[in-house]
Amino acid sequence: ADGVAFCCVSSAAAFEGFRVTLDWAAHDPASAARVLAALGWSVAAGGATSLGGAVVTCLPRRAPRWVDAGALGFAAGVMLALALLDIALPAWATNGAAAGGPYVALLSFFGGAAAVSLLRQALHGMDDATLLLSDADDVEAPASPAKLGDVARARTAWLVSLALAAHNAPEGLAVGVAASHEDTGRAALMAFAIGAHNIPEGLAVASSIFAATRSRSRAFVVASATGMVEPLAAGLSAAVLAPYLSSTLLEAALLGVAGVMTSVAAGELAPTAWAS
Repeated sequence: ADGVAFCCVSSAAAFEGFRVTLDWAAHDPASAARVLAALGWSVAAGGATSLGGAVVTCLPRRAPRWVDAGALGFAAGVMLALALLDIALPAWATNGAAAGGPYVALLSFFGGAAAVSLLRQALHGMDDATLLLSDADDVEAPASPAKLGDVARARTAWLVSLALAAHNAPEGLAVGVAASHEDTGRAALMAFAIGAHNIPEGLAVASSIFAATRSRSRAFVVASATGMVEPLAAGLSAAVLAPYLSSTLLEAALLGVAGVMTSVAAGELAPTAWAS
């Protein structure tokens, strides 16, 4: 019954959103074209996350422990490569010029790393059933050592998912800015580049969720959801925020996310992979 109600509500909301979009497009076709272009390119880029997430559907539910270790280690490698090689290293090479100077770059990076401690505290306050995306009746009380390991991996998986979702937000904003300036070539190039590295990102999220929950469907859904942050950010950017977003602000935001990903990969993923 709950599933039917959810489908009905979702269908009604989608229909109303479609109707409002058509009405808006009829009254302001130029703005509608920019926003729809941003959504189109960002959906293509964000959807690549689902391709990476789909890989876990090939894994058996009763995978050996080395599969968990490999999946978490792969996720750590993806996050460190994105954070250090794709974001931090270019910023260091230019002395943080794109972010507004070296002090802004350092503050953004280490501010992001410090924010992870707040995320850890929030996750430690959540109950085990929520962390494992399970019903309360499915969680043992008292928890067995195996279940405690799953809970620890679940906290790590949530940190990975939130970090990579945050990483997708400034990318979506950048696509939205390009589309709002009607720079189709730049928007398409950005969407292609973002989509290419979203595939391993999706695999990183899905593998960490699978290691904690042993659910291929949950892993795929969570990975896809992190990618859908991109079109949400792109649509908001093209519709409202484009005049207020500068390349300096976007670069500083990316450096903050790089700090988050570095802290999660080095402080959570790598130790959990080693323990597995």
